[in-house]
Amino acid sequence: MSIVSPLKSGRSHLSLVEGPDFATWKTETLVQFAKQAHERLKAQEEQIEALKLDVKAAMEAYRMMVRKNQRQ
Repeated sequence: MSIVSPLKSGRSHLSLVEGPDFATWKTETLVQFAKQAHERLKAQEEQIEALKLDVKAAMEAYRMMVRKNQRQ
């Protein structure tokens, strides 16, 4: 099920400014939307944590390289 399917007036795309009209959605659709949003948030949080670790590792490697070059 698409999370944009319950939009009223048959618009083919969702305006980010207007957003969906949640007041017109059925409860089941709102529940499904919330579940999908939660899963996406969890996945994004995992990606953010992985990226933070990547940045930390890159910074440590860069600092080691700078220290090594300063010694020479």
